[in-house]
Amino acid sequence: MSAAPHRGSANRPTRKRAPAKPSQANPTRAPAKPSQANPTRDPAKPSQANPTRAPAKPTPSQTGSRKKPASGKTRTKRKPQGKKQENRVILGRMKADYLRTALSFRLAAPSDAAEIARIHVKAWQAAYRSIFPAEYLNSLSIPKRRALWSELIARGMPRIMLAERDDIMLGWIAWGPSRDNDKGRTDAEIEAIYIDPAHWRQGAGRMLIDEAINAAASEGYREMTLWALEENVHGLRFYKALGFALDGVFRTERLGGCEVCETRLHMAI
Repeated sequence: MSAAPHRGSANRPTRKRAPAKPSQANPTRAPAKPSQANPTRDPAKPSQANPTRAPAKPTPSQTGSRKKPASGKTRTKRKPQGKKQENRVILGRMKADYLRTALSFRLAAPSDAAEIARIHVKAWQAAYRSIFPAEYLNSLSIPKRRALWSELIARGMPRIMLAERDDIMLGWIAWGPSRDNDKGRTDAEIEAIYIDPAHWRQGAGRMLIDEAINAAASEGYREMTLWALEENVHGLRFYKALGFALDGVFRTERLGGCEVCETRLHMAI
């Protein structure tokens, strides 16, 4: 393209290149009379076939509007996630309402001691098999636990509440005033909670804790505490999901030939 004007400078008069008299063979060079074949070259009269070239309507690259589709897509992706989360919450509430109507709760009677003892032993053997030796867990005696719970039921403290469905005991919870020396008169404690392994993950444990907390609050207690084995990862996760939090207090005990550490959790009620 650079060779053409070089030849023209030798053979053509220079006056033909004057801007005042443009060549008729190339009228598109005249700024005052734009060619009708290419109207897009005139900034004052943009072509109707391609209005995006008009300076009054800047392109997306000039305005930075290319980011809008990306953000729009992100918002579109979030909406289903929020909807799914909302659906999970609704289903969770429906499940909780169903469990409350499907389960019945009552205080333990002396005749319940045998079934309480059976659930106590079976739950220990299932939940703590990775913490205590098998020999120790297999040696747990249901008759001995039955005698213990018969005595506690007759004493009336701690309070022992049962969860039942169709007259079948799913689990139980024992609660009362806190036994810890650093706690006061308004502090309650869940001393034990056990669910029959055949009925795990059916909501009985959650409902029992709710019932105990409501009963304690109605009696003037302002805090609920409980102790859990540090090695009981699933139990700690369960309690934290209900709103309990570690308070930084620990204790060690020796059980089944093992020294285990317990950590305390608490919740304002």
